[in-house]
Amino acid sequence: MAQIRKTDTKAAIKEALVSLLEEKNFEEISVSHITRLAGINRGTFYLHYLDKYDMADQMMLDMKTIFQQFIENSYLNPYEIILQALTYVYENKSFIRAISKSTYFNMSSFIKDLIRQQIDQSPEFQTLVHETYKIPEQYAREAMVSSLTGVVLLWIESGLSESPIEMANILFKVLGA
Repeated sequence: MAQIRKTDTKAAIKEALVSLLEEKNFEEISVSHITRLAGINRGTFYLHYLDKYDMADQMMLDMKTIFQQFIENSYLNPYEIILQALTYVYENKSFIRAISKSTYFNMSSFIKDLIRQQIDQSPEFQTLVHETYKIPEQYAREAMVSSLTGVVLLWIESGLSESPIEMANILFKVLGA
């Protein structure tokens, strides 16, 4: 029962944050704004987080953990991993779009780090980097990471109008696969 309440509270806080980010910059949002909109008291907020920055950092860490689980599913090929990640983004588009507008969350670095991790852990991706660009590896890797990051960010910024399958196909065309 306590776990359900904790999950409900965190979901309410997350929803409040999303709503507030539509109107204000993260820096302008206070814990009072969040708790008022979430319908909880400040004490409840502080049971879960030290402050709004801890809240944001924990939300990003939770999301990173989910993406790392996709990457670590060794039975999946790179296309399936990317499709799972894009599906998660699509299913959580309100949250993803809201935090992508905030410099505090730094979605560009977040996405770049995930793509680098995917390339580093996948021999198929490493081969693709080498065959696609035919330039020194460090430059080829950065070209691929930057290209994929730019396309994903554009998708998020433009409202995620394409389906995850359409985006996975676009990304693989960018990869030259």
